[in-house]
Order: sequence, then C-alpha cells, then structure tokens
Amino acid sequence: MKRREHWRRLRPLYFLAAVCFVPVFAAYLTYYAFQPTGRTNYGELIEPQRVTPSLALRGLDGAAFDLNALHGSWVMLAVDRAECTDACRTKLWNMRQVRTATGRERERIERVAAFYDY
Repeated sequence: MKRREHWRRLRPLYFLAAVCFVPVFAAYLTYYAFQPTGRTNYGELIEPQRVTPSLALRGLDGAAFDLNALHGSWVMLAVDRAECTDACRTKLWNMRQVRTATGRERERIERVAAFYDY
C-alpha cells in the first residue's frame, strides 16, 4: 500500500519531469542519431561575378585606397551620397550588424563605405 501512495502522491512531479525532459532527450537523440547531411544557405552568390570598376577611393586619413588591397577578404561595399542621410546611416548600421551576426567568420569581412559628390 505504501508504494501506491508514494506513486499517487508524486505523480504530478513525475509528469512534470517527463514533460520537461522528454523534449530535450528527443532533441539530442534526433540530432546525434540522425545528423543533418546538408547545409542551408540563406542567399545566392552573384553569378557571374562582376569586376568592381576602379574607384577613386580615399581612406579616413585621406590617403589613396585601392580595393585590390582587400583581395582574399569578403567585401561589403556601400556606395552613397556624401551627405549621409538617415537612410545612409541605417544602411551602415545594418552592415555592421550583418558583420557581427556572421560570428566567427566576421574577421574575414571588410566593410567599405564609398561616398561621392555630384
């Protein structure tokens, strides 16, 4: 009789533990027993790749800058008017966020903002 009382008294606790641990156990089992085989990429490469036209770029210090110096890096290039409006600031902020979101690969990404007058 004592065993039945124990089970009856602690039934809600066992049920709550099962509800909490079963999904975690199922997730681990699913991931390690049935590992995903492919990758999912959320974008497309530009095909065919386009050559960047030669731009008269200057660094923040005023010295001439050549995009070829970034060869081997991933380059995010934003070209905008010299007067940076709110849309321009938002674009630059989004570039920073995208670079940060890439995690461990962020060191491979170089951000370039080119401003022009006309």
